Amino acid sequence: MKKFLKAFSLIFVCILLIGCGSDSSEIKEKTYTSNGLSITMKEGLLEKTNENFEVYFETSDMIFMGNKETFEELSIINLDANSTLDEYLDLIISVNGESSGKLKDGDLNYFTYEREVNGNKFFYVGSVYKANDAFWLCNFACAYSDKDTYEDLFIKWAKTVSFE
Repeated sequence: MKKFLKAFSLIFVCILLIGCGSDSSEIKEKTYTSNGLSITMKEGLLEKTNENFEVYFETSDMIFMGNKETFEELSIINLDANSTLDEYLDLIISVNGESSGKLKDGDLNYFTYEREVNGNKFFYVGSVYKANDAFWLCNFACAYSDKDTYEDLFIKWAKTVSFE
């Protein structure tokens, strides 16, 4: 019986070590393309139609929203093809209200904010981009309780945004 317990214990420890040796928290990623925007995010997001956004993907625990504002549309508020990304970001932050202010990570220009919707608190990362014909505002959102899980991923994924 002692030999059996030793063998069983050794096998059990080996299984634990093998299991712990692999990174089960690694998120598999996929590139999604919609309405001229491409982004790499975790696998499993579903594209949905949302009348407020050109691009909309979601899972049960996060959302990605992309909104395109053409230079022609923005000309009524004096933003156009000659305007800078910094000017557009200033506008977005002033309209958005409370936020972290302008943040930068490499070439990424972004801001973070929190909102309560229907009694639930959410965390957002908003990133801005200048394409050939428009500015884009992209927002990532998750439950505030998932902020620590997603904040760095949102920034990582925001850096992968590109346009056709």
